[in-house]
Amino acid sequence: MKLHSFGSPWKAMTPRVAAAKGRVIAAVAYVGSGGPEVLPLKRGDGLICDASTAAVAAGSTSVAALRQYLQAGVEIYSHPGLHAKVVLLPRRLFIGSANASSNSRDVLDEAMLETTDPAGLAQAQAFMYELMQPYDQLGEAELADLSKIKVFKRPQGAPPLAPSTAVPPQVHRLWLGVAHFQNWTKSSDAVYAKERRRVGRQARRSGRVFIEAVEWIGDEASRFRPDDWLVQIINGRMYAPARVVKVSPSTNKYSLVWLAAPSTGPKSLRLSSLPPALQPLVKSRDLVELKGARTRAICTLFQGD
Repeated sequence: MKLHSFGSPWKAMTPRVAAAKGRVIAAVAYVGSGGPEVLPLKRGDGLICDASTAAVAAGSTSVAALRQYLQAGVEIYSHPGLHAKVVLLPRRLFIGSANASSNSRDVLDEAMLETTDPAGLAQAQAFMYELMQPYDQLGEAELADLSKIKVFKRPQGAPPLAPSTAVPPQVHRLWLGVAHFQNWTKSSDAVYAKERRRVGRQARRSGRVFIEAVEWIGDEASRFRPDDWLVQIINGRMYAPARVVKVSPSTNKYSLVWLAAPSTGPKSLRLSSLPPALQPLVKSRDLVELKGARTRAICTLFQGD
């Protein structure tokens, strides 16, 4: 038994599925446009997903991807409300959090358990066969109907945020500051409770996957602008640049800073491991502003693979 986490689940599972000698059955809630690439099912394999009107309209399940599977000879079944992520190979089982999408592979932090336990394989097979009902099978006629559904797209005028939270080689403006951890004020707690869903929806429309909020001294936070990047120094470590999504004043002294955290590359580095040229910057207790090419030295430390 082995746990694959963060960026490794698909690195482990995709080649296993591609090389499988025998039938593979996958029950994954949603299939994105990149599904056939990350989950390369072949003729005779089975796929169960949520291909309901709601899932297609939301863009969670791609009709084009399902048609690609169908043309490859994969049996497709729709089970509305499915939330499982289970992939059954002849002698191996993967079960965890990952939907079949390039977003899952490239952006999200997933976890997937791999096992060869015979009892687990048998239970998974029984679960799969229970879902694969003839009346739920999708053919070309059903996909043709699904393709007529209008897919929701990000509305015009929504904030032009990048589709992922990977750290680019350099950014327009980056702030370097020491984070002071303490219990949030009641006002900040109230702002968080009121705004977290709205900020989260805004972020998801643009492809963001992980939003965090930090309480920051208001005078400093007022200098931040959406699409700035913030590097926090915490307990002797430098944390990866995160993009500023929004600043919400909570009291006269504090504001909540909403950040889109990176999903690839190192999460943090020890200050002692940083290049000598950066040491003067991290020793400062003041908020440091860097622009353009001056941001490159820090951004390149946190590049993903």
